[in-house]
Amino acid sequence: MNGDDILLAALQWHMRGASVLPLKYGTKHPDTVALRSTGHTVDGRPSWAPLQIQPPDIAVLASWFRPDRRLNFGVVTGYGGIICIDFDSFGMFGVWCDWAQAKGGLAAEVAASTYRVLTRRGVHLWLRVAEPVASAKGPGFDIKAGGGYALVPPSIHPSGVRYTTFDDAAPIIECQRLADVFPFVPEAPRRTPAAAAPHPRACQAGNVPSAATVIERIKARLTCADLLGVDLAGREKVQVLCPLHDDHNMSAVVNARGRFFCSAGCTGDHGFDVIDLYGALYRLEFRDVLGKLARELNIDE
Repeated sequence: MNGDDILLAALQWHMRGASVLPLKYGTKHPDTVALRSTGHTVDGRPSWAPLQIQPPDIAVLASWFRPDRRLNFGVVTGYGGIICIDFDSFGMFGVWCDWAQAKGGLAAEVAASTYRVLTRRGVHLWLRVAEPVASAKGPGFDIKAGGGYALVPPSIHPSGVRYTTFDDAAPIIECQRLADVFPFVPEAPRRTPAAAAPHPRACQAGNVPSAATVIERIKARLTCADLLGVDLAGREKVQVLCPLHDDHNMSAVVNARGRFFCSAGCTGDHGFDVIDLYGALYRLEFRDVLGKLARELNIDE
């Protein structure tokens, strides 16, 4: 793979209305040298966060993906409604394909024709969704939406596998709601300036057995950055679009201490931890969040 290949691929994504970012060759990590060279910084540090609200122009792409520089690149998910469903295995992808073909209509069209990528273990399915979509993980799949990005061809996975497309000319098919073409999508988060906060932390005896232990184990396994698909890459904090309201100003911050803050007021004065954030995203009470995350992370309550 040479610089011309990667530049051509990046330009194709640019023409699709996507925002792309440079990644270090053979990794999924942002290339800080390239980002700094074009002024993409936050608080003086190289950052891809500005690319969540403003895509690079052709001149910037040409500067990043020069013939003498080897890079990977990714597509920012959430920008322009573009999302990626990451199927961890061909088995799960096959389950969804069977469902889509049986449902017919737009779901069958997406299964047959939208832009798809062969990854190291499974398939990336790319869509454009009109309604807001929150990043989420499920059994055998990962929905990459606002605040994240995904590796795209002809990039090289850290394992050495080169990502390839099913059909390089395939369109990114648009749908109104993700649930119309993907039945496993979690309930969409409430998109209001003041999303309801989770249930208070007071856990009465008998309601949640070993609640303190479960909370500690959840926080050890999952952070707000993980939940939102944000790669801190050693940084203390990263600015992101807030998924709790219709945010166009990157009003939220995810930090390395596992907390999430929104300056628009969604998280109150003290911010959210991962349990608070999960409850706000999916409108779940505190007990229900503990139970759901404990099951998903295989933590005994």
